[in-house]
Amino acid sequence: MTNRRKKPADGCILQRWFIVLAIFAVPLLESCAVAHHTIRNDIWDTGAKMPTNKAISFYVDIYSGHHTNTYGVRETANADLVALQARYIKTTLATLTRLGYRAHAVDSRDDAYLNINVHRFIQLSALPQEWLTGLSFGLIPSWGTRHGEFEYRFETNINPMVHTYRVDRKSYNHLLLIPVFWVSFFTLNEQKPYQEALVHFVLGLPAPLSTN
Repeated sequence: MTNRRKKPADGCILQRWFIVLAIFAVPLLESCAVAHHTIRNDIWDTGAKMPTNKAISFYVDIYSGHHTNTYGVRETANADLVALQARYIKTTLATLTRLGYRAHAVDSRDDAYLNINVHRFIQLSALPQEWLTGLSFGLIPSWGTRHGEFEYRFETNINPMVHTYRVDRKSYNHLLLIPVFWVSFFTLNEQKPYQEALVHFVLGLPAPLSTN
């Protein structure tokens, strides 16, 4: 009696081909995409015209996580969170110093003149329309916005002034963008929109900001 191997069903073959295409689609999508951040303001003027040549104590609190369609929400590891907080403290100190303030970080919200909350929530999965670009090997263009990946809330303890900025990530995907995909390494510097939002709040600029 001879053993005959069963012929795989058509559905299984299609499923395997889809998996193979998906494996190649994801790295291809990343290599033909250009992205940048944009800041959204809820109000036009913060009214936060703080006097210059003043000592400002600040406190930075940060939440960080990411989301994928497969694994859901994952919070950033504690060691990475400490490093992120240090990076934001460094950017805050450099920005306020450049504006003419004598700034220093404190370890408590109660001791701070300026309280800063950074909410960082990165969306890692491809958008539905971006799969078309990947599965077509870049031939079908796509674009989309990942809303609210960053949120900055600034609040002063004296003469309370509060304002929240939200940052979206906009991406464009097409085969023709492969030669310039490296631009995203510069346009997606997350410290840049934070720095601009901080300047906007401190100086009370009347116009909305954009990191285009």
